Amino acid sequence: MTTKSAAAAARATVYGYPRQGRDRELKKAIEGYWKGRVTADSLRSTAAELRRANWRRLAGAGVHEVPTGDFS
Repeated sequence: MTTKSAAAAARATVYGYPRQGRDRELKKAIEGYWKGRVTADSLRSTAAELRRANWRRLAGAGVHEVPTGDFS
């Protein structure tokens, strides 16, 4: 195996990643929804933005295989 093919074979992935956000934004949005202070649309928007931010952060860190379905 050449150096190039060995490097190509090495790929980074993560099997789990904290999805709540750095300041527990998802937890706060869910609790706000339960208490009637946050709308369903706002909760969905918060979750979608956290997914985008997590995917960007992982891709920027060089992770080749970014996990999906971790919000199911």
